[in-house]
Amino acid sequence: MDFMGIGPLEVLLVLIIGFLLLGPDKLPGMAAKAGQLYRNFKKATFDLTKTISEDVSSEKKTISEDLSSISKAITEDLSFENKAENDAMTASEAESDQKSNVENSQKSTPPPETDEKLDE
Repeated sequence: MDFMGIGPLEVLLVLIIGFLLLGPDKLPGMAAKAGQLYRNFKKATFDLTKTISEDVSSEKKTISEDLSSISKAITEDLSFENKAENDAMTASEAESDQKSNVENSQKSTPPPETDEKLDE
């Protein structure tokens, strides 16, 4: 059994020294005061720990929400950019196809006969 990290023999030694120094009159009052100080200290540390935990939890939630909104915005921006690139590529491909169709049609039609061939 430990009391504030002090074993039972050490507690007994402190009580004996306190009894000898303070006397039987003042020892109970001092023990009560020491107990009250200990309880107040313990309550203060508990309240501080609770306050810090609540603040950290609140900040963690806020940071998580901020990261989520940033991630969503980045995803939307990237999808918009990808769509714009795809549209540009599609337009470029359509233009290229149109040019090649024109070139193919020009190659498939024979050139008009000239007057020289007709004279022969």
